[in-house]
Amino acid sequence: MADITVNGSAMSLDGISSKANSISSVVGTTADSHTDVTIFGKLVGLEQDNHGVDLVIPTLAAGVTVSSCIAAWTLGAKISLGTSVIASEFGLHFMNIEDLSDVDIHEFHIFKGATTGGTVVAKVRGTKSANQDTIPHVPMLTPHFVANQKTFVRMANLTAAASTATLSFNYHIHS
Repeated sequence: MADITVNGSAMSLDGISSKANSISSVVGTTADSHTDVTIFGKLVGLEQDNHGVDLVIPTLAAGVTVSSCIAAWTLGAKISLGTSVIASEFGLHFMNIEDLSDVDIHEFHIFKGATTGGTVVAKVRGTKSANQDTIPHVPMLTPHFVANQKTFVRMANLTAAASTATLSFNYHIHS
């Protein structure tokens, strides 16, 4: 049988029944939440992830404007998504490209963490042709963020010309 990890320790499934309370520490209880590292905790997380209310940031306001660099496939400056006002755990699920300045292939990198550095949590690409103005609802999935998590976006494009995009993001709360 395969080994599993319980509370940071590797354990053989063959020997799991010989350890006191090992079954409940793996399976969990009905009191577990999505943050518990148990089978039941993970099931709770899946159920909550599928049933959150869809929200948008920024809400009742224009989207954030991000710019590419003048060099091809070079990321421009980091721009805040404004998620630090979300007071609960949340996840980003769609990026709405509301306006693109140029006909081009554009790539967006989503970061969490500090203004300098940070961790990339998603990369999204969109192409604007001569016959379209927007690219609505580009699907993306990010890890769950803690409440008030700072997130940022950077943009690059195929050609060696500066472009701008206006973006908003759909998210939902994890309870």
